[in-house]
Amino acid sequence: MSRMISKIVSGIILCFITAGAVYGEERQFEEIRIDAKAKDGTKYIATTNGFYKFEINSGAFKIRQGGYTTKIMIYTNRNILWSDVPVLPDFQVGNKKADSSFDKAESRSAGKSIIVKLEKDDYVIFVPFSNIDDFEHGKGSVYIDVMEGASFDEVNELTSLDTGQAPEENKAEIKYKNDKKNFVAIGTDVRIIPYSDNVSGPSWNATFNEETGFASVFFDFTYVNISAGYGINTSQPSASFGAGDYSTGYMSFSGISDTFVDFSAYLKYPFGSSVVRFWPAVGFEKVLLINETENGIQVPLDKDDIDVFSPFFLKIGAGLNINAGDLLIMPFIFYCIDLTPVPSSGSLEGLPVTMGSGVALITGISFGFKL
Repeated sequence: MSRMISKIVSGIILCFITAGAVYGEERQFEEIRIDAKAKDGTKYIATTNGFYKFEINSGAFKIRQGGYTTKIMIYTNRNILWSDVPVLPDFQVGNKKADSSFDKAESRSAGKSIIVKLEKDDYVIFVPFSNIDDFEHGKGSVYIDVMEGASFDEVNELTSLDTGQAPEENKAEIKYKNDKKNFVAIGTDVRIIPYSDNVSGPSWNATFNEETGFASVFFDFTYVNISAGYGINTSQPSASFGAGDYSTGYMSFSGISDTFVDFSAYLKYPFGSSVVRFWPAVGFEKVLLINETENGIQVPLDKDDIDVFSPFFLKIGAGLNINAGDLLIMPFIFYCIDLTPVPSSGSLEGLPVTMGSGVALITGISFGFKL
């Protein structure tokens, strides 16, 4: 009976809504049904660009263990992400806790809504919040009214912080599809830096090679990424020697353990879908040698040692933003040129040397959470 009355009231409201206009745009109104057994979700496809209001009209789900609920997980332009239950949605609407009766669950949820900005042919998937094995036992449905052309007045009202409005649990949740494109994230990354540098003396030349692994903490501001990290060599340093144009030998420095810190900053420009976005980037990275041991014995570091093995990189590269709700995954690759300095003269082990331009190819992956 309560649903019949609600439908009659909604029909009367609809008559007034469709008879008017919102900022010169006519509203379109329809209803979608979310079935408790719909494990694959119910899809709604946007027919035009603009704001869409999804508002719970009536109904509730009977869950296998517990009472009645109306909690619905909402995914935009991507498939449902599963654990034992649907997780990391873009939005959710409805009661977070189960109620003891259908009428109580329905009355507590009626009118709860979200407003989403969509483009034509974007899609939204609604799925009941339930254990994946319990869908076949689910009962009931929730009915959602869809209104195209939700006004900016409604947007402002829903985002108002006026404490005189409804209690927090009854406020409509509002987010936009593009919210996830601009964000602040914090996390950690791991990366490998194989580094090569040329050093030459009066009658000889050498190429030093060392591979270093880093773990860093980063802040990502959508278009700017900064990080600080700690690293150790993951392979033994080595050198190949030559005299003029002739190769004369190869040496591996066994037992060497180097420790580094590094600081990185780069600009990037992400573009693409709301789930996977590609970005080119350019920036700088400073690697600083802070400690060295040989077979467990401390090796004193002088300025020459630090200069040779502490590059300052100009780096150019690319990566991906992979969005899974509030989780951010970023694989990346950078080609790096050592700028410290190119070339320079100094001494190494007391011998006069000229250092050339070192290069590196950084590969890694970042994991973070959007704040």
